[in-house]
Amino acid sequence: SDMASIYKRFHPNLIMMIRSLARKVKNYLRANQSTSNQSHSVHDLLFQVDPAFQALYNQGIEKTGTPPSGDAVVNKRQARFYNLVNIYSLAATLDGNIAEIGCWKGLSSYMLNKTVSQNNERYTGKDFWIIDSFEGLSEFEESDRVLEDFVPVGIAPGGGNVAGNFSATLDHVKQTLNDFPDINYLKGWVPNVLDQIPRDLRWKFVHIDLDLYAPIKGAFEFFCEKMSPGGIIVFDDYGSLYWPGARKAVAEVSEDIGGRLVLLSTGQAFWQATFQ
Repeated sequence: SDMASIYKRFHPNLIMMIRSLARKVKNYLRANQSTSNQSHSVHDLLFQVDPAFQALYNQGIEKTGTPPSGDAVVNKRQARFYNLVNIYSLAATLDGNIAEIGCWKGLSSYMLNKTVSQNNERYTGKDFWIIDSFEGLSEFEESDRVLEDFVPVGIAPGGGNVAGNFSATLDHVKQTLNDFPDINYLKGWVPNVLDQIPRDLRWKFVHIDLDLYAPIKGAFEFFCEKMSPGGIIVFDDYGSLYWPGARKAVAEVSEDIGGRLVLLSTGQAFWQATFQ
């Protein structure tokens, strides 16, 4: 009976205390969940919620067999590809061919070809060139050494990659891009293999994703002289601290040829030929 009287006396306050505690716990969990989302996979940029782009990207990942990555890497990778297909739109109506120099498993080539085909149902890839060793990275040289300023923060040349990494076979890439049977494939080491390209071809869009100094410089020198007026060359690794040779190569060539070089926060850069 004593317990019953105590319960009756405190019952209203006890209920209020429990409700107050429940509200506090709920608010804490909500705040903690928000913080967790922000640190992992919050969607606050257009490319992350653009349904057409996300569908294209996910189709490409599945089709090419590109290895999965954590949220941070996926966001960086998606941002680069979003830039790539949208920069292509600046050159889409120009005359000329398209080239992908360094394709690995074919993800960017797949996305570019799909983008081109959206405005041309009969597109078969006949003006698209893929140029790659299909044996991975070539040998590093002195210009590819990471600057000493970045060694203390754990930046290793190529992120620890070595010659031969990022290798995919020509057959794999062809199978990936079998929707576009007329793509031109050229197997060999850049820049030497570029001599096999017909000299009279003109180019409206070129994507250079070669990582290392010598092939990037050779490819830039070769294509910059053959661009259509207003044509664009995109450099995937210009601003990467892992690939310092990329920035060095682009800077050396662009100083001599004019045109506009635009740097992007994703580490990419693109050069646009003059319209003259």
